Amino acid sequence: ATRPEVDADDPFHCGLAVYIVFHESWRRGTTAPMSDQAKPPVQGQQIQIDIDEATAQGNYTNLVFINHTDAEFVLDFVFVQPGVPRARVRSRIISSPRHAKRMLRALEANITRYEQVFGKIEEAGPVPPVEPNLIS
Repeated sequence: ATRPEVDADDPFHCGLAVYIVFHESWRRGTTAPMSDQAKPPVQGQQIQIDIDEATAQGNYTNLVFINHTDAEFVLDFVFVQPGVPRARVRSRIISSPRHAKRMLRALEANITRYEQVFGKIEEAGPVPPVEPNLIS
């Protein structure tokens, strides 16, 4: 499947273009210094993004665990079924701190746009602490 082109300047897709350039360099095994590697797209450049069918289906999650080191953020997305004492991580996203911050800002901007169209998202009451027994 093919997704529509993404405008690298769109603040709601922050960092995506940089990730694609980095990912492609890493996948090719490029070890040259950053100055010699492919440069991020110029402002206004369009990027075509492909997605396979399995990824396009997505994974529903209702819980995320976020951990970090000085070099990366790790987001483990989990689906917890009511009444079932075990859950499995459905997706793990590992990101740089800078990209994690861009994702946070993009998510905040999208929630603002969503609430302008559909109304305020009501948050549930306090969530009790969970000690997960994750299946690996």
